[in-house]
Amino acid sequence: MILPNNETTTSSCTLPPPNEMILKWAHEKPNEVYLKQIINREFVEFTYADVADKALRLVSALRALECSLVIKSH
Repeated sequence: MILPNNETTTSSCTLPPPNEMILKWAHEKPNEVYLKQIINREFVEFTYADVADKALRLVSALRALECSLVIKSH
């Protein structure tokens, strides 16, 4: 069962979250291939740096959208 992010919930997992690991690997081995995906019938490779960059851009865009929605609601 997936629990909401709640500070009172204790986690028994000792592994770092995936988002932290991607950033760590992007720093340690930025040009190593992390993902191969078929796009338009061709394999496209994404490095750790590519994936981290795209994830950070997505987070920034979502935060900006959230801020604009909060401002419009007031």
